[in-house]
Amino acid sequence: QEQHDSLSRLRTALVVGLVTLWLVLATIVWGVGRRLRATSQRNEFLALHDPLTGLPNRVLYADRVASALAASGRAGTDVALVVLDLDRFKEVNDTLGHRNGDEFLRIVAHRLTTVLRPGDTVARLGGDEFGIVLPGVGAETVELILRRLQDTVGQEAELGGVAVTAECSLGYAMWPSDADHADALVQRADLALYAAKAARASIVRYHAGIDEFDPQRLGLVAELRRAISGGDLVLHYQPKVDAVTREVVGFEALVRWRHPVRGLIPPADFIPIAESTGLIGPLTQWVVDTALAQLSAWHRSQPQLVMAVNISARNLRDDLPGWILNRLAAHRVKAHRLVLEITETSFATDPARATLLIEELSAAGVVVSLDDFGQGYTSLGSLGHLPVSELKIDRGFVVAMQNNPEDRAIVASVIELGHHLGLRVVAEGVENEAVCALLRDLGCDTMQGYLFSPPVPAEEALSLIDTIPVPA
Repeated sequence: QEQHDSLSRLRTALVVGLVTLWLVLATIVWGVGRRLRATSQRNEFLALHDPLTGLPNRVLYADRVASALAASGRAGTDVALVVLDLDRFKEVNDTLGHRNGDEFLRIVAHRLTTVLRPGDTVARLGGDEFGIVLPGVGAETVELILRRLQDTVGQEAELGGVAVTAECSLGYAMWPSDADHADALVQRADLALYAAKAARASIVRYHAGIDEFDPQRLGLVAELRRAISGGDLVLHYQPKVDAVTREVVGFEALVRWRHPVRGLIPPADFIPIAESTGLIGPLTQWVVDTALAQLSAWHRSQPQLVMAVNISARNLRDDLPGWILNRLAAHRVKAHRLVLEITETSFATDPARATLLIEELSAAGVVVSLDDFGQGYTSLGSLGHLPVSELKIDRGFVVAMQNNPEDRAIVASVIELGHHLGLRVVAEGVENEAVCALLRDLGCDTMQGYLFSPPVPAEEALSLIDTIPVPA
């Protein structure tokens, strides 16, 4: 019996030992497995994310771009691809050390993530460069989003007891209008960023000509930025005359750039560059402000004159009406003495938004003129619904109408249509008496062109009122 009990105790001890060993081994295996899974997940995360900021890296960024294009292709919406680069980040690293530089990158990454929508992607592409995917965003709203990003990134951050602020440059491209596949979209967003950095312009959208940007042209943009704030721009004024009496009824303000080396640069050489960068905004503000100041100075002797200025499609932002009315009040100019010339393409870009902004300006008394009419962007049927007071016939038709019956017929139709809709009709590009007589016979209201005067400096403009010859 005693031997039997000993064997029972031995068997029990063996079972307990084996169970204990199994539990220990199971715990070890479970722990090792958990660590292996965690390591695998960590390795997988690191393969797709930036270890410093936790943002997606280039690999995941490329996947997100492809996914966004596929989803937007099914939904019929646009995608904006943005590349952001911090300006003067090297100074932070060199001055405050790499540890503070890394912390600054983490701060920027966090700010970018919090300001965007849940479906957007922010990736760190390397160094101080970030990529942003904005699915379902139209071209008309992208720059508003990017300015909000700039404002967010530009907020002060304290690093090592020092308050640091950052500026950034952004280049972007739109799918499908700027590129038809992912690789081209990525490349063109990079090109836009390159142009923005080289030209010191804050935001640049890719356009066809950007591939041809050379150092000289990019340098011109940098110089233009300084010229806007440095007093190197000047306005010249071209008279607009009554078609019957030839009385000067107003002037169009046309900007020129007094370049220290190249001399007087006409707008055709720098306005397209300004429009492809963030410079068109401050340039237009300078033109409007200067033109209103001049009109105010002329008011005592010529209170009947009106002043026309050109507005780009890029200027049609929600704050435009308020800003225009503020400047009119500041210069004590009545709203009806300002004519904003807006091209048909401005309406074609975003008709609903443009119409709302122009309606607000028109309701306040500002005269809105549809410039370059006849290029084909505005249908005759929709013209009656646009909140404009004036049509300005495209100069190409005016120049050609003397020798081309088809162009003459187009001009006649535009004048008749404009009058039927209660609009004043202006013809620009009038260069000889024959064209002037044709326009007068067709009932054109106002004319403008070298027959009467080229654009002249402000000090010469008023003398034109008494010197433009009246035909016999």
